[in-house]
Amino acid sequence: MGFLYQQLTAAEEALKVANKRFADCEQVTFQLQNQLAQEQKKAGTGPAPAPQR
Repeated sequence: MGFLYQQLTAAEEALKVANKRFADCEQVTFQLQNQLAQEQKKAGTGPAPAPQR
């Protein structure tokens, strides 16, 4: 029983770290998209097409 509790605790902690990293990546992506849009506006090229998923 103790082993399972330890494993669950470790998994929950890993999930917290993964969620934090994901949020950080989303923030950086948002910042880079804004930076790209500003550079394109300066260059007069307009926005790039959205990437296909």
